[in-house]
Amino acid sequence: MDDWLSNIDILADAGVIFLDSIGLKPDINALLSYAAGLLDSVICCSIHSECGREMNEEDDEELIELIKRRIPELRDRLKVFLGDEERNYA
Repeated sequence: MDDWLSNIDILADAGVIFLDSIGLKPDINALLSYAAGLLDSVICCSIHSECGREMNEEDDEELIELIKRRIPELRDRLKVFLGDEERNYA
């Protein structure tokens, strides 16, 4: 998770491009949703690939708690990334 957050500019840039291309405003909430969904997908694929199984309820709960705990930091980093652009999307 720390590695993922340390590369948030790359993720956020990709999110802005993707959201823009499908006609959605890349505001803070859209980018938070994009980032959380991407992280969920990556973790699910990793568990499937490395452990040969699907995520179970315990895995889901653990991932949800991890994401919830890190949302404030993620939000702050995305606000820095968006800078003045955030005001344009508000």
